Amino acid sequence: MRSLMIVFGMLAAVSVWAADWQYHAVDGEYATSIVVDEARRRVLVGTLEGYWFGDLAVGQWNSRTMPGWIGREVWAILDHPDHDQRVITGRVNAWFKGYLELTDSLETEGAVVWESNGGKVNGLARDPNDADRMYGCTWSDLVDGEALRSDDGGATWSLLGNALHHAMTSVTVGLDGTVHVSGDALVTRSDDGGSTWEAAATGLPVSEGIYVVSASPSVAGRLLACNDSGLWSSIDGADTWTQVNDRSCRSVAWGWSCGGGGPDDELAAVVTWDDAVLLSIDGGSTFSDITTDLAPAVPTVVGFSQSDRSLYAGTVEDGVWSTEVCEPVLFWDGFESGTVEGWDSSTP
Repeated sequence: MRSLMIVFGMLAAVSVWAADWQYHAVDGEYATSIVVDEARRRVLVGTLEGYWFGDLAVGQWNSRTMPGWIGREVWAILDHPDHDQRVITGRVNAWFKGYLELTDSLETEGAVVWESNGGKVNGLARDPNDADRMYGCTWSDLVDGEALRSDDGGATWSLLGNALHHAMTSVTVGLDGTVHVSGDALVTRSDDGGSTWEAAATGLPVSEGIYVVSASPSVAGRLLACNDSGLWSSIDGADTWTQVNDRSCRSVAWGWSCGGGGPDDELAAVVTWDDAVLLSIDGGSTFSDITTDLAPAVPTVVGFSQSDRSLYAGTVEDGVWSTEVCEPVLFWDGFESGTVEGWDSSTP
């Protein structure tokens, strides 16, 4: 009799796959920023009208937008792990000046907590070692952009100068607390909370500004940066940079390891200026195009949600979409034979 072998192993490896993209909400609005609050299974999406928040547990999306109003654009958005409904948004007003707004209720409008002399607030990041320490950055207006810091969870902010830039595009904080800022001066960094800054751009083209720089949440010293030449990687805290992809890109997101393995399995995703979403399963070393049926929607920003093992993408007026990126696979880690429904596993 033919036998059916049942393997009792452990779930210790996964494959990464490009599932179909699924639409969620936010149709008709330009998505500018996205962040996933893992603890509350919530996705926050900034738009040119305000922001949306999606409750992944129940599949419900709600808006805090003001359609048609001038000066309510959100270009950066951040949650707080110790405040259930706190949302900090980086915005720009009708006179092209940036400002920060904070709310502790998803049902109400926030209060302005910082008004910039520079342009739009287009970067917000939290120190992974201190939930109350946050950083922001602004684009330039008639004056240089501004680097900002908060030590009380976004309630108040202090000016850190221009971080050696005229115009800044993003800010990120590594596992060791080092702050990196991107912009027209490529990449700069501070290891003392923004008191002093230095250039950190060896290997990057000097003639191209950086659209975004992003530090890995899992591996110290690992960063990705986008410019017109493509995607660049650093594994030494931005001491040096190496090009890993030649497609000009605009947005970067880091995920987790699908298999729960080491740093070589870390997920990363990139949005390119030619309207594609690229996925890496090896810590940003190589990337594959997973745009598939998301087209013809034009992606702008991406963010990973570990709770549903998915990548979320905001688009230009075609809504927010997601695709699963991890699929479990069993591997042979020692086994025992057994029987199922009368099949004899002892017979070859």
